[in-house]
Amino acid sequence: MDYSLREAFADLLEFAVDTAVEKHKARQRADEQREIAQEEVRRRSCAEQKAAEHQSKIDLLEAEVGRYVAKFGPLPTNNESAHGHK
Repeated sequence: MDYSLREAFADLLEFAVDTAVEKHKARQRADEQREIAQEEVRRRSCAEQKAAEHQSKIDLLEAEVGRYVAKFGPLPTNNESAHGHK
């Protein structure tokens, strides 16, 4: 069986097309993974920002309680406030 120049060229062309298609698919997968990673970074950044905001609110409340305690003394416990004792 003769393997002609035309058949060799056709095989080479088919290989080149297959390779190009695989490279394109690999680039698409890499782009998708990059987008997923970037979205995760955005989510984490948002979560960290919200956590910082909550911590800031907690710090403000703790400072307010500290000022109250400094001015009026310790807060009553649940038992003390339920029975009206100090």
